[in-house]
Amino acid sequence: MDSTNAIAYVKRGDCKLQLADYYGAIKDYSKAIELKADLNSEFNNRGYAYYNKAMSEYYLNDFNAAFIDYKNALNFIPDNADLYYSLGLTQSNLKDYNSSIPYYDKAILLNPNYGKAYYKRGIAKYELGKYEEAMADYNNAIKINDFAEVYYCRALTKSKLKDFNGAITDDNKAIELNPSYSDAFNNRGTANLELKKHNDAIQDFNKAIELNENSYDAYSNRGSTKFFLKDNAGAINDLNKAIEIEPNYYDAYYNRALVYESMGNFEKAKEDFNKADLLKQK
Repeated sequence: MDSTNAIAYVKRGDCKLQLADYYGAIKDYSKAIELKADLNSEFNNRGYAYYNKAMSEYYLNDFNAAFIDYKNALNFIPDNADLYYSLGLTQSNLKDYNSSIPYYDKAILLNPNYGKAYYKRGIAKYELGKYEEAMADYNNAIKINDFAEVYYCRALTKSKLKDFNGAITDDNKAIELNPSYSDAFNNRGTANLELKKHNDAIQDFNKAIELNENSYDAYSNRGSTKFFLKDNAGAINDLNKAIEIEPNYYDAYYNRALVYESMGNFEKAKEDFNKADLLKQK
């Protein structure tokens, strides 16, 4: 009835976004932006259209396009904590952690109780090797909003800081909040391995694999633990499985080389060391 009704395009885009028709949503939001949706309406529609168009692009893993549209939305929706948080997320997904942190900073400045912004900023700092700063962000996130992922990430950070008992405590909490958290079992296993609690580590890796049969990390870690326990055949089987799932997994090739070397199979050990070196250079 009215092909210039910008608000109708926005609303139809909203429906498509909810139905996970992201390409359709992008098309409708783009049309609304072209028609200059009414800025005085309830949702500040042109900025809203840019924001939801960016969200659709984000869900399609088109992070560069999402970043551009989130930036466009800032022209219409300034001082919005969610928007700055989303800008940080896009940069994190592009692995530009240095650029993501100022956006998380701004989100937290606008909303000091933004637990997820602390959590994601902690991840960015972890990726940059700023473990103490990451710990502070995870601590703040936990004060605001208790959820399994933040305990898991704090456990990872504690492991980097060689606080393996502390890592186990946090992994325990993550598992309490989410009993199906395969990665938390795997991480707890690595902490137990560092503490030479080999049987506990094996049990954790078993559970991680039970929960996620494609957990190549858990297979590789269980293989390493079996190697410590002199079960070379079991170690090779697990490391083979890790490589089957993830053919470019450096740790599995390196650890399998160690097992072959201990068995006196120097030819296969050399092949695996060479493969590990090639992967490390990538």
